[in-house]
Amino acid sequence: MMLHIAARERDNRRFGATKLNKILFYSDFLWYLQTGRSLTGATYQKLDHGPAANELLPAQQSLIRDKSARLESRRFPLGRHTRLVPERRANLRPYYESEEVEFVDEVIEWLSGASATEASAMTHKLLGWRLAEYKENIPFFTALFANGDVAKPSDIKRGLELAKERGWTQATASA
Repeated sequence: MMLHIAARERDNRRFGATKLNKILFYSDFLWYLQTGRSLTGATYQKLDHGPAANELLPAQQSLIRDKSARLESRRFPLGRHTRLVPERRANLRPYYESEEVEFVDEVIEWLSGASATEASAMTHKLLGWRLAEYKENIPFFTALFANGDVAKPSDIKRGLELAKERGWTQATASA
């Protein structure tokens, strides 16, 4: 999936390592909201610039080692920018369904105009990131809570109904 994202963002000057992490994070957590499971299987920890996939660096190193990708570094007025550049086409078919790839493409489109700083700032508002300690994993279930805002009773009722329908809890929707 990393190669696919990097290929789609190849011409986006705002795409780099931080943006790759945010696209993966939002793809996984928003997919979890719809399906109750992670899209990529990655886990995410709290870091200074927002959630980061624990598996990203080892996967990236593997892609570089087998010459499927390379890292490119650019200098900008406010610092350095490193990005993954694909050297081959991503082979998604055995791992992802077309609807999953389309979902990631929607997340890419949604975040394409945001800078890394803006994408990071958005994640800092999320309850999971706010509750986790530095370098602690962010539980997927925190995606069920809207930015730590107080939920309306109707939202809680609908959440409980969805949880029951999907087998996530034994709670009844009468709460």
